[in-house]
Amino acid sequence: MNMMQIVKLILLYFGYQLLAGAVMTGISLVCPLGLGVQLGWSLLLSGVVMIIHLIAFRYVNLRQALAPVSLPTLLVSVGCILSAMLCFNALSELVGLPDLLEEHFIALSQTVTGVLSVALVAPFVEELVFRGAIMRHLQERGLSPRMVILVSALLFGIVHVNPVQVLFAFLMGLVLGWIAWRTGSLVPVVVGHILNNATGVMELYISGNGEKPIGTMEELSVPVLVALAVIGLLLTILLGMFLQYNIRKKGIKDIE
Repeated sequence: MNMMQIVKLILLYFGYQLLAGAVMTGISLVCPLGLGVQLGWSLLLSGVVMIIHLIAFRYVNLRQALAPVSLPTLLVSVGCILSAMLCFNALSELVGLPDLLEEHFIALSQTVTGVLSVALVAPFVEELVFRGAIMRHLQERGLSPRMVILVSALLFGIVHVNPVQVLFAFLMGLVLGWIAWRTGSLVPVVVGHILNNATGVMELYISGNGEKPIGTMEELSVPVLVALAVIGLLLTILLGMFLQYNIRKKGIKDIE
């Protein structure tokens, strides 16, 4: 796979979403569907088709990509991801970037298909694409682990388009990429990504029901957000160091 194939893969990633969206739009003209149902089915269909495409055209080898990891490695990795999520969510709130798709995400959070697509299917697809196919290709092209992680994270941030998601996705992409490279498996990052998205869906579900979203980031003061960002960063670093220390015993080289 050359660089043009990476571009092709990302275009397919968007293309399947657009195609599924067009199909659901056509269906809704005959049988009216709510926004959440329409979007949910679109993401589910495009996600399933993308997974099939990745496997059929050998962009990823599921057996290798989903290599098992020990329970301690899984727990520390997920803890590191959740700590990073806390830090970057607080940071995103401090920066105050606009959320252009908030209405769509709230609609998705109110339907079963929407929750399944955002909390389960999307994380799995995105990890297969960005930490699976793209990272593997960049490694095969001879890029250093540091550049592999950086480039995949940049692409991961850019494809989210929505301003409030771009910064968060890029920063999380760095953490997810490092953990995927360190553990040699997508299992920890898929689990962490699912928990991240599920948490977001839960908050949107509460706010979309008209209830007061107790404890969500937008309610917190600047000093509290700064404190959470610092705490999350420190936990991410400590858990990352612990993970690296234990995996280094297996003879895996440090990033150069």
